[in-house]
Amino acid sequence: MILINKKSQVQVHNRATATAVSIETLLSLFLEEVTSTATPEQLDMFLASVGRRLAGLDPLTGLSDVEEIESAVNALWHELGWGHVIFDLDDGGIDIMHKNPPTSAGQEDGIPWDVIMPALLQGAYAAWFHTLSGNDALRTWITKCEPGLIELRHAP
Repeated sequence: MILINKKSQVQVHNRATATAVSIETLLSLFLEEVTSTATPEQLDMFLASVGRRLAGLDPLTGLSDVEEIESAVNALWHELGWGHVIFDLDDGGIDIMHKNPPTSAGQEDGIPWDVIMPALLQGAYAAWFHTLSGNDALRTWITKCEPGLIELRHAP
């Protein structure tokens, strides 16, 4: 089990402490291997699965008000440094505007944020909204990706 503490260190099995740099290096190597060997479809499925696991860290159970849900999700994004979200409800579903996600811009090596964030967010939002609604007829898909903004839609 991996626990992230407030000092940007990761404790692994409560025995050893690794630095944020070592964790980022390891993650970069994992991602490089996955992105170089998986098909785009396999990569998206893998990242969406990671997003669903991330959503499982805070399943938002007991919340029903969209403002409470938005606040709870933004608390996680704030802790991770992954931007913030704005939900816009209409009669047909929910528009999800995720602003200021991590980016690969200006970065030669390291985590390929621009590649991983859209599918990861899709998986996380899909899991949260499915948990909250229990409705299998609803799905979540990406509608726009541009620097500083990933938009998704959750609807039938």
